[in-house]
Amino acid sequence: TSLTRDRSTMEAHSLNSGKSFLPAEITDTIIDHLYDDRSSLQACAMVCHSWLHASRYHLFWEFGIAQRRSAEYRNVLKFLSTTPKVATHIRSLKLSHHHVSSSDLDVIFTALPKLRALALSDLDVGVDSNVACDTPRFRGLEELRITSCNINFEFPLLFKFLGLFASIYRLELYVEIRVLNMDPSTHVLPPPQLALTHLVTFHI
Repeated sequence: TSLTRDRSTMEAHSLNSGKSFLPAEITDTIIDHLYDDRSSLQACAMVCHSWLHASRYHLFWEFGIAQRRSAEYRNVLKFLSTTPKVATHIRSLKLSHHHVSSSDLDVIFTALPKLRALALSDLDVGVDSNVACDTPRFRGLEELRITSCNINFEFPLLFKFLGLFASIYRLELYVEIRVLNMDPSTHVLPPPQLALTHLVTFHI
């Protein structure tokens, strides 16, 4: 009974102090096994402060922005810029159903220093006219996926957009079967400074 009282006292002290009475290696391993169970991860994040980091690591690994309204889209970008405790956990970002510019990417890559995968879907992608694409602005990206965006069909704009990146380990282009918007009389070349390891294309 004394052992039970001692254990209850430890647990109560743990909850009141915001610390787990279990070693961090054990709790982190348990939380790691819940990586795809969002409801359990959310519950773990509410247990105590020492469980919060491991829970957020999995909760915010992948993040999506699909707001069609400009105001909502800007609010999400502002949230990422002003909430580093969330933003620093994001490794994979999906953008869809909006317009994204190179200045938007400046905000995104500044706010998400650990971003490794970027997926663009059903977007109007633009590169600001004052941006020099012979000098890469974004580094560290491993995977870029582009699906049904305007740059899928406009090679000059696509190559200008790719020129923003120093390196991409894997580039995936999902293209609808239709005529590409490319003038055969123009010589369009990919950015020479881009280090690209894998290129995958699909017709959808």
